[in-house]
This record gives sequence, structure tokens and C-alpha cells, in this order.
Amino acid sequence: MTREERFDGYLHFIMSAMGGFLGAYAVMSEAERLASAQTANLLDMMIHLAGGDILRLAAGFGTLVCFVGGLVSSDLIERHTKLCLKKLALWVDAAGLLLTMGLLAAPLDITPIIKVYPIFFMAAFQWNGYGGAWGFASSSLFSTNNLKQCVIGFTEYFITGDAAMLKRGKFYLFTLLSFLAGAFYGACCVNRWGVAAAIPGLLIPACARVVLGRR
Repeated sequence: MTREERFDGYLHFIMSAMGGFLGAYAVMSEAERLASAQTANLLDMMIHLAGGDILRLAAGFGTLVCFVGGLVSSDLIERHTKLCLKKLALWVDAAGLLLTMGLLAAPLDITPIIKVYPIFFMAAFQWNGYGGAWGFASSSLFSTNNLKQCVIGFTEYFITGDAAMLKRGKFYLFTLLSFLAGAFYGACCVNRWGVAAAIPGLLIPACARVVLGRR
């Protein structure tokens, strides 16, 4: 494994921790919603549509707009500019965390999920910048497929003895553990400092920036 591949792995694991932190921070806020994915929000939109709750449906649609905006803008930047998407994603994460903290702390009489809109955007932006390493595609935001790939990798290794499957299992296991570590850190920070937990959360992209600079 080359130096660049090793550092790509380090970056992916650090940003998976960021994904876990964002998940805990959003779920433990008054929004009570995982703001780094869309499955639950799309389902929630259909429930509000069926119930005729247009205001909450519109608020849910806003999460989709933010998430798609993060995907589209990051893709356009990567394809049509010379900016380093990995570096830019760290700044977007930092700015998004601070903006979310401001919205959660402000006495705004709005649907709670609107206050975590920045997380939907920054999470999608991060996904394009950090979507895998070591030749494996992997989300740094949520864990279902990472768990699947981890189990399959180790299962295939125990059956066949294929070293490539062992590498696959290890990569996805490290990704899962990093995500869970970030979620635990986020939960501890929120329990201690409430919405101000965004401040210690900035340590994660700061660590990624240091690693990126040495890559």
C-alpha cells in the first residue's frame, strides 16, 4: 500500500467519525432527525402527505433540496474547477456546524428540522469528497452498507481464505468503528455542552486537515 493510499484511508476514517458526530448532534437536537441521510426524511414526507400536513411536508422537502444542493454543487466544483474538493469539504463542514449551532441556539419559532438544514447540505457535500478509500466505495455518513460489506468481507475470507476479502472486511470494520466513535464523541459533547457541542466537533475536520496536508 502506497503512502497516498494509507493517508486516504486515514482521511476516510476521520471523516467517518465526522459522519457519526453529525448524526448524533442532529438526532440529539430538537430536530430529533438523522440529518446526514434522506431515507427517513423521504418516508416522513410521505406520511405528512398522507396526513395532509402541508407545512411539515414543505419542511421535509426543504431537507431534500439542501441534500441535493450539496451533491450537485460538490460535483460541479469537482468537475469544473481546480479546487480541492477534499479540502473544501472540510471548510463546508466547519461552516455548516457553526451555522447549525446558531440556528439551534436562536429563539426561532420554526419547524425544528429547518434548524438542521445546513447539516443536510454539508453531509451531502462531504459524501462526494470522501466516498471511500483503498479501492472501496463507502459512505462516510451512514452505516448500513458498510455493515453489509464488513460482514460479507469477513464471511468470504473465512470461507475462501482470500486475502482481498480480509482487506475488504478490515476496511469496512474500521469505517464502522470510526463512525461509532464519532457518534459516541458527539453524544458525549451534546450531553456536556448542548448545542455548543458544535465547537468541539470542529476538532474532527481540523484533524482531517492536518492529515490532508501531510498526504
